[in-house]
Amino acid sequence: MAGTEMEIEPPAPAAVNRSLSIETGLPNPKVVEPYSAMLNLTDVSYGVKGHNKFYQIMVIEDNGFYFWAKWGRVGAPNPASSLSPCSSKAEAIIEFKKKFHQKTKNEWGTEFNRAEGKYVLVDVQSDNKKLESHIRFEKKRRELVEKAKSFPIECDTEVANLMEFIWDFDRMKRTMRELNLDPEQCPLGQLSKSQIQKGYKILREIYQVLTTSNRESKILELTNDFYTNIPQNFGMKRPPPINRVPKVKEKLALLDTLLDLEIANSLSMRSLKLLETRNPLDVYYSQLKCRISAVSNEFKGTLQGWIDSTHAPSHNFRMEVVQAFEIDRENESARYWSFSRLPNKKLLWHGSRITNIVGILSQGLRIAPKEAPSSGYMFGKGIYLADLSSKSAMYCNASPSSPEGILLLCEVALGNSHQVLKAKSFKRPPSPCHSVLGVGRTSPTDEFEVYPGVSLYTGNLKENPQAAQSELRYNEYIVYDIGQIKLRYLIRCQFTFN
Repeated sequence: MAGTEMEIEPPAPAAVNRSLSIETGLPNPKVVEPYSAMLNLTDVSYGVKGHNKFYQIMVIEDNGFYFWAKWGRVGAPNPASSLSPCSSKAEAIIEFKKKFHQKTKNEWGTEFNRAEGKYVLVDVQSDNKKLESHIRFEKKRRELVEKAKSFPIECDTEVANLMEFIWDFDRMKRTMRELNLDPEQCPLGQLSKSQIQKGYKILREIYQVLTTSNRESKILELTNDFYTNIPQNFGMKRPPPINRVPKVKEKLALLDTLLDLEIANSLSMRSLKLLETRNPLDVYYSQLKCRISAVSNEFKGTLQGWIDSTHAPSHNFRMEVVQAFEIDRENESARYWSFSRLPNKKLLWHGSRITNIVGILSQGLRIAPKEAPSSGYMFGKGIYLADLSSKSAMYCNASPSSPEGILLLCEVALGNSHQVLKAKSFKRPPSPCHSVLGVGRTSPTDEFEVYPGVSLYTGNLKENPQAAQSELRYNEYIVYDIGQIKLRYLIRCQFTFN
């Protein structure tokens, strides 16, 4: 990316980029750092299909110096490219800077300022050093998976099966494609955390415009900014404008998933050395810093009963427990202790994409980052839970083509709950309350004490006459301090859709 140029000391030789070798036809291409840039241009108002294109440029060394460029529509199967031999490194750098200025109207090596109608520099994780590291890791990981049978598995068989399930890198790539993200143009973990945070900021601006002036021109401008910073693949279709609140929420969920994918990728990259001597499943388990124990068959049946009895009649699927585990996250009990004296502690459900589970187990349930628009969430930025298993299961994003999901059953210190019937953004519950309860028109009425002072709803759904005017069909519980939650159980389910 653009920044202060460092031409006095030549960088250490870069590793050969095999992907680049295939694209350029050069046997041993190395990127001459820092001369590499990924540019993006999105304009949803342009023509019939809108602009949604990229332009990648770099200086390459391989028995001589080259200026290489690749460009096309994001996600296009066969982007165009050109490789220009140069007489010297200096000439290749001149060509690079010339093209960079032509496409962005910015001088390379200076602070980047977006120019109207021009490409924007995308912060793809430290460019090619990260990309090459990712490529090497992927190759190494595949090799080690093949060797896995030669290393004894130390963890419990049930836990090993779970690790294989949640650390499925092919699933992560499929999730990216489902979210219109191109894992080839922007491999897993390549979009930087700062770029994702910038995406949150843009969504916050969009939400502010939508709820105040709702100026179409400003919405289109900010939509272009979002897709330029978070490149998505819409094929030959026009990128959809982010012009409604549900669209903002959809993109917020996308960024949440990207953050969890970034966590999983960082943990897996960090474990590369360990993978040389230990079974990958044991290494991945150790990276979670979390004790996971399979429950007994008897208790698995109990969990199945709890799921069935808290299944809303309006949800057209069923869940069968495949695996169930007791969870003890490192240091979470100590953090929870200061809240454990609060009254009104309950076991509540939380659902999330399978690809988010590594992030949740390793870092716990988290509140949306400060860059995100607080008003983009029904009751502000907090952790949302439910007393109905099927309500939380909706967030697993299971489908007939991918009928699996993971539910979490969490102990939550609710304390005094501030009850509301309509959407309202909170930074924290009004004093003297400790949580917010969005009261649904239909609520479970049966509950029993699972542990001393901790209860669980077990069904018998009834209409709540005091909440007849509520905007919510079912209850929603929100806490605004991560210390109020302790993960108790992880339940892997098979979904059957009616």
